[in-house]
Amino acid sequence: MVQLTEPPNNFRVANIYPTQAELLGSQSYFRKNIVDGSFESVDEYLDIQFRLLREDFVANLREVLESYRSNERTNKIDIYQNVNIIKGRTRSNEECLKIETNIQTDDSKKFMNGSLLLFTKNNFASLFLAKVVRRHAEKQEVIIELIDVNPRNINLEWRYTMAECGNYYDPYFQVLNALQNISPRNFPMERYIVQVDTSCVYMPRYLLYSGSTYQIGNYRFPPEMLPQITTNLLALNDAQFRAFKAALTQEFVVIQGPPGTGKTHLGVKIAEALLNNSHLWYRATPMLVISHKNDALDQFLEGLIPITQKLVRVGSQSKSEKLKNFNLTNEIVGSTVRRRPKEEYLTVMRNALVVGMTTSVAARWKSSLERLKSPIVIVEEAAEVLEAHVVAALTNSCQHLILLGDHQQLQPIPADHNVGKKYLLKVSLFERMVRNRIQNYRLDIQHRMRPEIANLLKKDIYPFLKDHESVHGRPSVLGVEKNLFFVDHNHPEEVCKFTTRKNTHEAKFLVAFARYLVQNGHKTSEIVILATYAGQIQELEALAKNQPHLRGVKISTLDGFQGQEADIVLLSLVRSDGIGFLAEANRICVALSRARNGFYIVGNMKLLSRSSELWYNIQRCLKSQNSIGRALALRCQTHQTVTEVESPDDFSLVQSGGCCKTCRATLPCGHVCFLVCHTNSAAHLCENKCKPFVGQLQQRSVVHQPPLCWFFRVFRVIMDLFNTIVDYFN
Repeated sequence: MVQLTEPPNNFRVANIYPTQAELLGSQSYFRKNIVDGSFESVDEYLDIQFRLLREDFVANLREVLESYRSNERTNKIDIYQNVNIIKGRTRSNEECLKIETNIQTDDSKKFMNGSLLLFTKNNFASLFLAKVVRRHAEKQEVIIELIDVNPRNINLEWRYTMAECGNYYDPYFQVLNALQNISPRNFPMERYIVQVDTSCVYMPRYLLYSGSTYQIGNYRFPPEMLPQITTNLLALNDAQFRAFKAALTQEFVVIQGPPGTGKTHLGVKIAEALLNNSHLWYRATPMLVISHKNDALDQFLEGLIPITQKLVRVGSQSKSEKLKNFNLTNEIVGSTVRRRPKEEYLTVMRNALVVGMTTSVAARWKSSLERLKSPIVIVEEAAEVLEAHVVAALTNSCQHLILLGDHQQLQPIPADHNVGKKYLLKVSLFERMVRNRIQNYRLDIQHRMRPEIANLLKKDIYPFLKDHESVHGRPSVLGVEKNLFFVDHNHPEEVCKFTTRKNTHEAKFLVAFARYLVQNGHKTSEIVILATYAGQIQELEALAKNQPHLRGVKISTLDGFQGQEADIVLLSLVRSDGIGFLAEANRICVALSRARNGFYIVGNMKLLSRSSELWYNIQRCLKSQNSIGRALALRCQTHQTVTEVESPDDFSLVQSGGCCKTCRATLPCGHVCFLVCHTNSAAHLCENKCKPFVGQLQQRSVVHQPPLCWFFRVFRVIMDLFNTIVDYFN
């Protein structure tokens, strides 16, 4: 970075796109984010946010190009050789430029609208830029728009080397463009965001009109009375109710929801109360709900469907079946889905009470949001969103901002590690407010994890966390001695595919263990296998593919499973040569908090505990619960035999889900099963090779004696007695 006391130019007229000079090594001007204390002005704040976000993209792409030019392997760009740029016409008969390339119709991540393309004739010693306007997979062509070169200067006879950036550029462009156009006058929530005045939080302006009255349930009262109410109106716990009251009466609210504490549930309750009192704020001005991720947004909006049908979901990336009828393009009954002018879309949104969209879509629709004038904005998973993305979605009509999240779980993930960590881009608005001592309403009762799992989080991460009484009754995992266990090992990791990693020992162990759990009666939908590296995910998926028992078992990266939970979690930590990002408290927090009933970790604790104080304390907690060792103890549900497994091969001792003993379950014929202990009762075989009773031996997971077995034994005794009597009289 060039060290200057003042910016070299006004960020509002700076080039949003990277320049050739920057991509080939020239350093840009940017400053470290201010995360403690205030900014001098709105312009300084916006300048810092703009330049940091821009550099995040540029620095990452610069590094990728350097690697490629040095013949180092990289998976962060896709290279296409011998690409022709040709003249063409759009569907509306306008002139355009196209490239013809091999596009797989099922690869939706390639050549998305707004993707950045780089063209070169000399291995990127020089280059020019273009962006994707539209792709036609069926025609194997992509319409492009040149950025930094005149079309007349392009030789259409040449064939170019083309690179598509792996880091999707359009969200950067939309947010940067929005930041440039934010006025310093009437900046939304300036008192908190820029001046960082957290000494007092005021009521939303729409509540200041005389005669304003809230109605919650059967109670009616002025808004200023709500903080004083001690009667719990909604069956919330104390911490939830405090946060609820604050969210309805304070214009800027930060609510922290640790894992399992009901953050989204509370958020929906807050939204419901606001919707039931929409007469206070709705003037064809809907509430805006935004989130960085589509799945988090969808989950929140799904919770609002029973409350209001006046709901609009903007954006094409929703996977929710429940929200399909609320998608913006489907809102006009009887109309066909087609491209509609934004004016028509705006009318639809104005008639809604709730409009939901991702932060990227919000930046793209900024001009429409300015006209929509939403007075209330709720940010779901706010601690995962880059601050610039939140600010770009706000308008000067925002009177009430509610941030829901947990900065102790996953933070925003910048593209460039240096910009994120050294220059503090990864500090979210949510976390920055907490650091500056704004009132943080923390939820403190968790309903997810059995107590021994929750204990892993309580010493260092959430010392205030308490267990709800319901988690004490969590069911135990079938076929395993412990519901929580860390399988310690020192098997080496491997570097694969550029910078990602895998650990074959851990992958084989967890796939074999997952199979054993299914054999013992657990549904595949109850089990998830998590790993900390994409390379390990590929290894796990390859091993699981050949296991019919494991169809339905979810395999995911740790980051990809944020916000989700499962009955049984199997976690592969991968690392044995160095701790890497396993030293990050945020990722450790997420890793330890996904499981409800059973949690099993495979990793190198010696490495972890030597490299991290947090892991050292986790080790002590595991030891205090006798939940760490070299071998995992499996317990046969029939014979109660304990089998210890330390390696993947050890699962051969329980290959049928039971133990090494002979089954000896009594069969309907009166004889016993002579096979090695197994959990599938339909697989019993008689020691005398009697014909099996088809239809009587149902698929039962762990109960070896079929329901009719004792009946047949009694029947046989009666028949023997009868035959004896008959023989006596004969």
